[in-house]
Amino acid sequence: MSDEEYACVRSAAISQKVPLGEFVRRELRSSCANSGARSADEVFRVLDWAMKCNFPTADIEQMNEEIERGYRTGLP
Repeated sequence: MSDEEYACVRSAAISQKVPLGEFVRRELRSSCANSGARSADEVFRVLDWAMKCNFPTADIEQMNEEIERGYRTGLP
């Protein structure tokens, strides 16, 4: 950590009126809690839902052609 980064973290801890170590622990806990990790059950539940949906789809060559055509002609 650079001196500038350390000073910034220290300043944030002071502004929250907590010791530097406590500030760092809180930030690490928050980061872990907000990492977006999902349980296997949740992943399978979402996949099960998605498999039941009737999303529009096409052959990959058709989709690529439509995308390229969009690039050539621009937005409607």
